[in-house]
Amino acid sequence: KKEVQRKLYLRKVREKGFRIMKKEDNHNLYFGIQACEEIFEKYMQHLQFSERRYGANGLGTISKSTRIRIINFILWKTMYSENDGNDNDSSVKISLHNLMKDGTFKAIFPLHENCCCGDHKVDGLKDQRWLCKDGICKGERNLWTDWADWKCLFKEQPINEIREYFGERIALYFAWLGWYTIMLIPVAISGVLVVLYGLIYFESNQVSKEICNASRIIMCPLCDNHCQYWRLNETCSYAKVTQLFDHEVTVFFAMLMAIWATIFLEVWKRARAKAVWTWDLCHWDEDEEELALGLIYNPGVEPEKYHHSYKRTTIVMLLACILITVIIGISLGIVICRIIAAVIFTKSSSEFLSDHSRTIAAM
Repeated sequence: KKEVQRKLYLRKVREKGFRIMKKEDNHNLYFGIQACEEIFEKYMQHLQFSERRYGANGLGTISKSTRIRIINFILWKTMYSENDGNDNDSSVKISLHNLMKDGTFKAIFPLHENCCCGDHKVDGLKDQRWLCKDGICKGERNLWTDWADWKCLFKEQPINEIREYFGERIALYFAWLGWYTIMLIPVAISGVLVVLYGLIYFESNQVSKEICNASRIIMCPLCDNHCQYWRLNETCSYAKVTQLFDHEVTVFFAMLMAIWATIFLEVWKRARAKAVWTWDLCHWDEDEEELALGLIYNPGVEPEKYHHSYKRTTIVMLLACILITVIIGISLGIVICRIIAAVIFTKSSSEFLSDHSRTIAAM
């Protein structure tokens, strides 16, 4: 049965303009699916503009990631009926998802282009000959050697290679991630300096000194029952720990963070606009591309009319309100838990817990 289903599906795929190659080893049976250039020409015609450039001189064909996305879209959309693949009957349609689920196909994945190096070895591994310096897959080699590795921590990301291999969306994400990491460096240095300032003046802070030396100041009990009067200097350790992270320089650090957030957002907008202009994405629209892919699969498909969903908008607003309420409730809950924990530790029979109730509750 699986063999019949496989043949019916591959026949439908062949009708869409794909070439199918077959290869078998001792364990698995492989089917290589290759799209003809007409499919990609239709893609560019439907979008009504030439393919976005990928270098100084541009490329004559569309990128590998776009080709994979087009082929993947058609493969997952292709369906056949149980009645010998005839689409005109009312029988159940079977898609690639169903065939993957019942085990007719085990996996689907794109292949790398063959390198012109032949059987040259790279680092003693014949299977990695597509990484050879003399091959045509230089972009993939740069990703393999100069990206996503600890030794490349201080190297610039190969964003153009990421774009050619994964597409614009993922490339923009990693561009933002790299930019965000770089912008965090001055903030991290400032935070370390703030903590060092607190450590340097840990013992010499005037407020902490006054609290630690206030042995004659008697404070009221913390609770109505079973709580005794206590001296202000008993909170000396708590005052010192608080001073370590909450001192006068912290105010300037908070102002710096507010200014940094605004600067980061504005500078990233400029960097993103530069990437969008360089990659010629100014007129790119996701819905338009989705329509183009649908027309490639079925030229007779009718565009879907846009209908605003008030129900969906209402649900999103309700969920946002619930989320905000939960966050506010968690914040209040933390404060209440600290107060309750301080009272419980104060009433404890342990002298250590009773003397350091506030510090332990804050921790």
